[in-house]
Amino acid sequence: MINMVDNNNITIRLARSDEKEAVRHFLRKFFYRDEPCNKYMKLITEETPICEDLEKYTLKNFDSGLNLIAEDKNRIVGVCINSIIERDKPNENILITDKKFVITASLLGYVEEQAALFQKYPEVSKIFDISILSVDTSYRGKGIGNAFCQKSKDIAKEQGAQLMSMTCTSFFSASIAEKNGFEVVYELDYADYKINGEVVLEPEHPHKSIKMLVYSELNNIPTIRFARTDEKESVRQFLRKSFFKDEPCNKYMKLITEETPICEDLEKYTLKNFDNGLNLIAEHKNRIVGVCINSIIERDKPSNNILFTDKKFVIIANLLGYVEEKAALFQKYPNVSKIFDIRLLSVDNSYRGKGIAKAFCKKSIDIAKEQGTQLMSMICTSSFSASIAKKNGFEVVYELDYANYKINGEVVLKPEHPHKSIKMLVYSKL
Repeated sequence: MINMVDNNNITIRLARSDEKEAVRHFLRKFFYRDEPCNKYMKLITEETPICEDLEKYTLKNFDSGLNLIAEDKNRIVGVCINSIIERDKPNENILITDKKFVITASLLGYVEEQAALFQKYPEVSKIFDISILSVDTSYRGKGIGNAFCQKSKDIAKEQGAQLMSMTCTSFFSASIAEKNGFEVVYELDYADYKINGEVVLEPEHPHKSIKMLVYSELNNIPTIRFARTDEKESVRQFLRKSFFKDEPCNKYMKLITEETPICEDLEKYTLKNFDNGLNLIAEHKNRIVGVCINSIIERDKPSNNILFTDKKFVIIANLLGYVEEKAALFQKYPNVSKIFDIRLLSVDNSYRGKGIAKAFCKKSIDIAKEQGTQLMSMICTSSFSASIAKKNGFEVVYELDYANYKINGEVVLKPEHPHKSIKMLVYSKL
């Protein structure tokens, strides 16, 4: 599982169990020194560069298979340590002897106790906990923290967790969590945490408090998965309700109406490669809420031609063929032998704006890499799909205004505003 951080060559992936020492060394350089409580307590100094209790505490669940690494050119630039907490299953206790770290560990335990998540959420049996987010100082501000949160949500859902938690001792980590939909359920000012009447932790500004945050929307996150070959009819039905009606050219040509609710040529064209194992579905509560149709185009391997008889659809199909011809990708990119093509992105109206199309693009990029393709392409007839493609790193290599596409001197396609042109976009960072 590999995901790219937006606009960077940084990958987010699962940490392997044999990387424990590499992660430990990364945390020694950054988190163990920089975390506000550790820093205030001077846990890590030149005289004491290692705190064994701190390392045991933070890495106790490293072999869970849930941890993430951010990597740039084979170098670890970020670490996210995750674990699962189950109701009525006691946490593994660690004997802590370091007098300084005992104070921090006691605070963390106190916050967990006061937040009382299993009491607050009686229907929850499993919590996915993000215990550490740490990013190399020279890589901060590049979206790695956000990417860790988003990928952790995916893993939490896969693991069947109903809630996510994150105890933030730092103002900055709390800010990242809140930007990613986490909400504060318990907060304690450091000035109010006392032992024997004395304040014991006074981290520097802006770290004023420790917060317990939760993300409770896991059940509202659609799952992105591969479409099975036996789901062709379900996908067809979904597209009849959405894409076949809404796509700008289809809509202008009135391909789908009450009198003609089905266009067989359109369906044949769209689903001709459905059995290739590259297509994606967004699913929520066992309902398809999005579809991404993908295919691979190989140099010198002719496409599977289909005979079209619907006069309206022939106009659209010819336009698509014309754009492919003018874009001439194999000529523009002579070293490319295989192109991964996103043929269609469609999302249920009521699920738009939830990041599904973006997730389709990211997942398709992963698949394209796995398939050994050197380039990705996407023909966008809609300004909305073109905007999504651009946000995910695709670039326009050919554009044609609908007003300039004519047959026998006449403009044949005039989609409604804002759909002014058809674009061929490519992603060349594979």
